[in-house]
Order: sequence, then structure tokens, then C-alpha cells
Amino acid sequence: MLNRVDKKRFALRFFVFLCLISTALTMFAPFIYAGVSTSQEQQVVGDFATFIINILTGPISKILGAMLLIAGVVALLNGKQGIALACGFGFMILMFIPKILEGLFNQ
Repeated sequence: MLNRVDKKRFALRFFVFLCLISTALTMFAPFIYAGVSTSQEQQVVGDFATFIINILTGPISKILGAMLLIAGVVALLNGKQGIALACGFGFMILMFIPKILEGLFNQ
């Protein structure tokens, strides 16, 4: 019975499933923890959100974006359009995520 299972396809589906679950948990975590009644716990969540925004708006995001852009150009020159497209999407996400987070947390 195990011979009929496509291991690569199963691993890919499992990885996509884990990515979807982790993305959903990451998206809903601020809403779940931000409604806590005590102000000290709200302050902890706010400080953590500010810390994450500062990391993503700082030089780390710019360096990773530049690396993705260069990798996309190199992949495009090597004829790997899929990798170049993925690098382009990664670059766009890294450039727009600070605005999304600032709007989400109303800093």
C-alpha cells in the first residue's frame, strides 16, 4: 500500500498545509492576544508588535529584498522563469509588509 503513495506529492501537500496553518495562526494571533483585559499583557503584545515592525522596516528587510531581487535577475538570466517569479513576489512582499503591519497595528 505504501508503494502507491507518491512521496513527493505527499510531502509537498503536507508542507503547504503547514504553511497555511502557520500563516493563519500568525494572522490571528494579534487579535486573539490583543483583547486581554489587563493593560500589562496588552503592553507586552504592543511591544512585541513594535519590535517586529522595527525589524521588518529596518535594514534586514532591505538587504533581504535586494538579495531576492538579485537572485531573481540571475535566475531569469539562467532561464528559470519560475524561480525568478517567486523571487519577484518575495521582493514585493518584503517591500510592502511594513506598510501592512503598520496599518494592522496602528502604530
